[in-house]
Amino acid sequence: MNKTDFESMKEIKQELKILRLKKDINLEALKSNKNAIEHFFEPLTVANRILSPIKGFLFAYILKRLFR
Repeated sequence: MNKTDFESMKEIKQELKILRLKKDINLEALKSNKNAIEHFFEPLTVANRILSPIKGFLFAYILKRLFR
């Protein structure tokens, strides 16, 4: 193994380290984005759970009135 092979292997290892770090940073960013999105939509899901039966009741009431 000559010196250039050794140097090129060191460069490749360095590039792999950089790529692994970038991958870890991207994964952390995706996790934080997912948490932010879930946090943003949480009140909407709670409101939907509360309003869903009310919407069903109103829809049934309107249909009942229409087809009397």
